[in-house]
Amino acid sequence: MKWNNNTGALAFSCSTVNFGTFLPYAVIEIDGKRMTISNAVDCCTQEKRDTNLGAGESRLYVNNYGQISLFSRVTVGNTFAILEQWIENRSENSLYWVSSGFDTKDARVTEGAMRDYTVYSLHKNEVEGVFSEVEDAHADFFSQESLLLYRDRGRYGFAIAPIADPIAYVNCSYRVLEDRFSLSVEGDMCSVLVVAGQTRRAQTLAILDTDAACAIRTIVDDYAKHLGTRVADTAPYGWCSWYYRFFNVEEADVFGLVDYYAAHPEVPRPEYVQIDEGWERHWGDWHENDKFPSGIEGFVRRAQSIGTVAGLWVVPTWVKEELPLFSEHPDWFARYPDGTLAVAHNWLDGPCWGLDITHPEARAFVIECLCSLYSQGIRYFKIDSNVFYTNGHTAYDPTVTLLEATRALYAAYRDALPDAHINSCTANLCRGVIGYADSCRIAADVDRDWNTRPDKITAYHQMSSCAVKAYTNGVLFYNDPDVLYFMGEARLSEMQRRLWLSFVALQGGTVGHSEIASTLQEHPDEQALVWPPSCERSLPVYPCTVAEGQRFGFVARRAFGDFGVFLLWNDTDTPFCADLAPALGALGEQFHVYSFWERRYLGVLGADAELPLERETGGVYRFTPVASSHSPLLIASTLHLSMGANEVRSISTDDTRMTLSLGRDGAREGTLVFYSEVPIRDVVGVGCTVSLTQQSRKIWEIRVGERLCSGATICLTYGDA
Repeated sequence: MKWNNNTGALAFSCSTVNFGTFLPYAVIEIDGKRMTISNAVDCCTQEKRDTNLGAGESRLYVNNYGQISLFSRVTVGNTFAILEQWIENRSENSLYWVSSGFDTKDARVTEGAMRDYTVYSLHKNEVEGVFSEVEDAHADFFSQESLLLYRDRGRYGFAIAPIADPIAYVNCSYRVLEDRFSLSVEGDMCSVLVVAGQTRRAQTLAILDTDAACAIRTIVDDYAKHLGTRVADTAPYGWCSWYYRFFNVEEADVFGLVDYYAAHPEVPRPEYVQIDEGWERHWGDWHENDKFPSGIEGFVRRAQSIGTVAGLWVVPTWVKEELPLFSEHPDWFARYPDGTLAVAHNWLDGPCWGLDITHPEARAFVIECLCSLYSQGIRYFKIDSNVFYTNGHTAYDPTVTLLEATRALYAAYRDALPDAHINSCTANLCRGVIGYADSCRIAADVDRDWNTRPDKITAYHQMSSCAVKAYTNGVLFYNDPDVLYFMGEARLSEMQRRLWLSFVALQGGTVGHSEIASTLQEHPDEQALVWPPSCERSLPVYPCTVAEGQRFGFVARRAFGDFGVFLLWNDTDTPFCADLAPALGALGEQFHVYSFWERRYLGVLGADAELPLERETGGVYRFTPVASSHSPLLIASTLHLSMGANEVRSISTDDTRMTLSLGRDGAREGTLVFYSEVPIRDVVGVGCTVSLTQQSRKIWEIRVGERLCSGATICLTYGDA
């Protein structure tokens, strides 16, 4: 990136966009009057400066409104620009800081055409759109927290996101104007109180001039540094009642599920059994209702009887209007500046209202409710409806923004539930919970539907939009894509179900299901295929593209040989090209390709080979580099969806023998597939049964059965007799 001139104007460019001249601004309120500080500015100081992103040239600008000054410092480096702001209140009066940011009216694409770019946000549930689809030049478009603008499959473009200390949530807005576009990046300061003599900082922003993958990693690494992380050794696998019984869940449903696992010790047991909405009396009254006669402690004992954790769904900051708490403590609830209640939820339980999360007594009530459940043995909390409101005019604490208040609340959650798993059901990448939540919902609900619901609560839409969020998985927390299914129906074909199941398993984050015992009995092996999830974290091959979920996978580096595993699926009526060169290029040019769900060897193909995939079909494929070797080459495993990354511990060889060690992960039965220039003469299994079949002149299959949970060893003898 570079400054556009040496005159001191706040104007700079990246490799693909000339942003024109940015105008810094701040919206404040004094004595009930709202005003904007946005007069044109000139640079008052200029210096070289080191930042967390590297060295750059820094320019400081000042906007003055009487005794109130808005300082804007912009540091431009080779691949970044850092935008900082703060207000200095030298007057004798307090003010309320509504918002602040940077605005340009004349940004222009300098590489390619505007219609070639895709607009994306890391913090929403769907692709924002592409410029070629934006025809209304008078419409504004909004992106929460981040905005990524890229072309050529994420190679060229820029990203905007908040970085550094968490101060305020950010909104990006833009308007397409034929050959140019306007852009505004604004921090929501929530009308925080800035008293006389105080200096208050706004949220620091970054514009990154790198390819999409590098930009996203930079953002995520910055979050990890400034917000914290919570990543356990393995992602959790569990059961949630929601998609089985929704609001109608009863004790018998949950206990029946526990009994199934108790009767089938060979099936991977869930690490948690979580009852979703329907167990509570009301929102705000977090005690069990009459459908659960054994109570919370009875549920906990039943879950613990199979060695699993008991979990509950809660929305602890919401209260039903009919409860005495609402009328007895009206000051506990969030309100707009005019005094009206601010956060409403008209759910089946009736009107509910959100608490003022800055109010110490309201927050104490919330923590007391959670501590009560914790004391009864609940160790998994799915915290939903994380919708809060705060405003300096009405909040108990007028000095904190919504982001600061949210982080304070989640810090209190963490202190109250020290060893419990907190699943934050925010459905996006929320800075308010990072560092405190163990797992985070990265998507909306996923109904047993492929692509028919207008509200986009479908597997198709989540696969199409959530792959890019995989960069956070195992770094900030474990990603929770919601639910997988072991049984399809009319709106979710068997092919579509497998595509969604594969996406969840290869992601390497949390894995959860809502199936009942009868369904599990019909699909006992599939649970072992996905749990534990892939030990390798999958990523999109082409992030920030409309079809980023269609090429999603990982490259595994192993002492016995590297390989790639990718979920590939076609969303068009045209031939599908694998297009995996960016991911596989370092491994070689030719690969043995095996299809997991088809159980079929496809031959030797290049990374860009065309695959015979019709519309809305696909699968999981292993790409093993072709190698010249006297010994057999493992090219696939069907014991786990990672196709050898999880279940194969090691492979050792000598002149005539190969020893393959299997770990605990994966199904008890499956197939190991080998390519061998020489015949495999014999195979012996320890801890499993084995049988050898020659499928073609050079393809051999070893059928593995009755594999012990503790692992197994397989010995091959090969070569001419």
